[in-house]
Amino acid sequence: MNMRTLMAAGAALLLVPTCAVQAQEYEAGKVIKNFDAETLEAVVKSLKGEIEPTDDGRYKIKFANGITSIVKFGACGSGKCLGTNIQANFSKPSAKTPTQMAVMVRDFNKSRAAAKIIWAESGNTGVQGYFIADSGTTMANYRAQINLHAYIAKLWADTIYPKKEGS
Repeated sequence: MNMRTLMAAGAALLLVPTCAVQAQEYEAGKVIKNFDAETLEAVVKSLKGEIEPTDDGRYKIKFANGITSIVKFGACGSGKCLGTNIQANFSKPSAKTPTQMAVMVRDFNKSRAAAKIIWAESGNTGVQGYFIADSGTTMANYRAQINLHAYIAKLWADTIYPKKEGS
């Protein structure tokens, strides 16, 4: 192949339209029948958050309010997932005992039904949510649930790690 042929082939490639995969856009009224990474990314970005895949097939989300959560899709069959499990984990504050943390979890859970705080014997905790799309849900509803998780997780963080006065 001579240089003229190579240049002609290169020029021809420049004229071929590319089919780049575009990220899904957030559409509030769009009904979603199952959860996937593209939908999750569209929702997280609409909340001004950041998302990245992890090495184990989950997704790490950093919300605008500073909370970091991990998402794993569940109830998956035929390549489609009907559930989203989201969890933000928190280490036991050094000033608290595991027993004190258990009481805080119990009291917090009594007054807030929108999320579930889970507790380990070590005193570490997690704010957990699970959303389903069995009969379909709108992107707006999925967004509201994820946003509520971020809000409750921030509320929990502020409860167990209170800011000192004046800071």
